[in-house]
Amino acid sequence: MSQEGVEPLWFTETHTLLIGFILVSEAARALMEKRYAENKNDYKFTLIQTGFIAVTLTSFIATDFFGLVFNGSFRQDPLQADDSAAAPWSSTTGRYLSRGAGRC
Repeated sequence: MSQEGVEPLWFTETHTLLIGFILVSEAARALMEKRYAENKNDYKFTLIQTGFIAVTLTSFIATDFFGLVFNGSFRQDPLQADDSAAAPWSSTTGRYLSRGAGRC
């Protein structure tokens, strides 16, 4: 079953779920710290830490890790690459073609 050309929904993306899980779990932690911790100001540090994590993750994801990690190379079509040693890529099957199988 192929879904070529179909964009995934934003709320099913891995990074969205990751940020959502972190924010919800840290908010629950801050709530428990405010209610039950011996030091009643512990929750303030947790909220500041959660804000920092959210801003950091959002900036990493929005900027493709500031262009340092991927540089968009994983989005290029392998046929467009200048790597002559790479096996040929079939855009219809999404697989590398073996070098010699099916050739006479």
